[in-house]
Amino acid sequence: MPSEIRLYGLDGIPEVRPGDDLNAIIGDALEASNLTPLDGDVLVVTHKIVSKAE
Repeated sequence: MPSEIRLYGLDGIPEVRPGDDLNAIIGDALEASNLTPLDGDVLVVTHKIVSKAE
């Protein structure tokens, strides 16, 4: 079976502030986009959004 890569940008990510719950924000955005991560999927989160939430 050929390898396949799919990329999805999530809409609905608000401006992130210190103390925000990134898990909830990303989970809500995934749900709103009707996307469900499966075993083996890779989720990429930028350093910038993580730093803003710290």
